Amino acid sequence: LHLCDRRQRQMCIRDRLYIQYIISLGTRRMKMKVALIDIGVSRNEVGNKMLVRHFSFDNGKIVEKYKEPEEEHGTRCFKEIVLNVKNTNLQILDLNIVDDSGTLQVNQMIAAIEKAIKEQADIINISLGLTEYSQELYDICKKAVESNIVILSAASHNNTISFPADFNNVICVNVDQKQNEKIRTTGANTVTISMKDYIITENGEEFDFSSSSMACARVCGYFCDALGDR
Repeated sequence: LHLCDRRQRQMCIRDRLYIQYIISLGTRRMKMKVALIDIGVSRNEVGNKMLVRHFSFDNGKIVEKYKEPEEEHGTRCFKEIVLNVKNTNLQILDLNIVDDSGTLQVNQMIAAIEKAIKEQADIINISLGLTEYSQELYDICKKAVESNIVILSAASHNNTISFPADFNNVICVNVDQKQNEKIRTTGANTVTISMKDYIITENGEEFDFSSSSMACARVCGYFCDALGDR
């Protein structure tokens, strides 16, 4: 691999991800388990739709305990996943990584990915991002991928660096409103989708409310069907 130039390295990464993806299809369960690493899913929105297990941080440790989310981001991602999956045999692991101080830290994200590995998740959805590189975060993503878990992560909203989306072992999801395809591969580990249903016209003006966060959740729903049908 060290003899490859930059373009060849990208092809190597893409081929490795693709081969791992194909191999993993043969070992998938019909029941899909998604680890939603975010800021919490409101149980008021869950109802009896499916099995959702809630996890949160208590005294620095992630435990199976419901914590009421202070914002709607995680709940909106949950709803986007559910709306775009036909496979009703779905289990969601709600991994609320907001710590006791109400902030997001890399250690909480690492612990949540570790929990997803232990719970044998099929897909990890991370519609969040950190701006600073962390080798520990990269390593735990690598461990998840080696455990046949697909990691989807939202690209930066500002076209800047965002982790884990910019790791080469994670599938980065972004929005391209000009494309006609349902989903398109645009790089070694990047996919884009169109979210024209998030464009609202009012008084002749267009307002685009799409985001890579919701795009990531939508792609997660697509992957649930693709993997669950195997």
